[in-house]
Amino acid sequence: MKTTLDIDEELLQAAMKIVKKNKTATIETALQEIINSEKRKTLATMFGKFKSIEEVPRR
Repeated sequence: MKTTLDIDEELLQAAMKIVKKNKTATIETALQEIINSEKRKTLATMFGKFKSIEEVPRR
């Protein structure tokens, strides 16, 4: 999907140097990181709330 964004050029260039990707891939990486971060927060809040779940046996 094509979208026009007004992004601080210095911020985008700094991010592109870190991830070593083009503009589109850098923005997609940033969006995925935001999603992953929120999923981790949600998972962390569930810790200890499911007492009825049996522990998975380890090998």
